[in-house]
Amino acid sequence: IYSREEWGARDPDSFSSMNTPVDFIFIHHTVTSACDSVESCKAAARTVQDIHMDGNGWSDIGYNFLIGGDGNAYMGRGWDRVGAHTPQYNDRAVAFSLIGNFEDNSVPSAMQTATENLIACAVDRGHVTSGYSL
Repeated sequence: IYSREEWGARDPDSFSSMNTPVDFIFIHHTVTSACDSVESCKAAARTVQDIHMDGNGWSDIGYNFLIGGDGNAYMGRGWDRVGAHTPQYNDRAVAFSLIGNFEDNSVPSAMQTATENLIACAVDRGHVTSGYSL
């Protein structure tokens, strides 16, 4: 998992803590350009954060984590901060967003594997319950 510092995240304007473990995981896609290298995925993460903060007026990137086509995860709000991703679930779920638009395209295998690994990590480290709903 690349840290916020490693991908060049801006500091959040504010944040709220979230109690974990949570019972829900949501998987979104950014509906932006895809990325396939560490550098292009770091740039994509910064773009999504800019859209969320400057365009939507949110305090930070909305997702807890982003997953790139390079097969890596990029920390958004992290495990224990309330997100801005799924109305009525932001304070009791984590959300992963796949970088790219997958309305008409298949999710690359490296991204699928990274998503599965991140879910396993969440359960193993006690951030998400083992009986989570996806």
